[in-house]
Amino acid sequence: MTRILSTLSTALIILSLTSCGASEQQSSSIEVNTTAEGPFFMGANSLIADYEVSLDNLIEGRSIKAEEIHSIQLSGVSVTLDDDSLTLADMNSVTLQLVGKDAPMTTVAVRNPISEGGQSTTLVASDEADLTPYFKDSKFTFVLDLDFKDDAYVDQVNASVKVDLTISLK
Repeated sequence: MTRILSTLSTALIILSLTSCGASEQQSSSIEVNTTAEGPFFMGANSLIADYEVSLDNLIEGRSIKAEEIHSIQLSGVSVTLDDDSLTLADMNSVTLQLVGKDAPMTTVAVRNPISEGGQSTTLVASDEADLTPYFKDSKFTFVLDLDFKDDAYVDQVNASVKVDLTISLK
């Protein structure tokens, strides 16, 4: 009987210690406007937006510190072309990459092939992409690659990128 009680108390201690280590999950969204000057030639053309990280505003109503972040993952990405002269039917694919001073360029979402026209599409977000290093830096860059089917002689292309995040806090 003593042995059973000892085993049970040890199991309860282990359970309570591991449950204290659970992280808190928060959702957040950011939106950036990417842009590039034309003309645009058949193939990949990059639209760029610099993003300045503000951990004070990342989670609505809460200020966090970089050391509180356990991980940041993508839960969704949508892209909207802000120019009526082009549609997604003019593109083969759309790819979103991130690059930072201390973080390598990483593909985080793709839509290939594009089967719809219109101005907006949802990209397939990478389950493996860890965005934590980008948000622990002061700024990073969004690179939106539009793979044009043909040459497009327009002066400028703008696209808004909305990124939905799942933030795990320690």
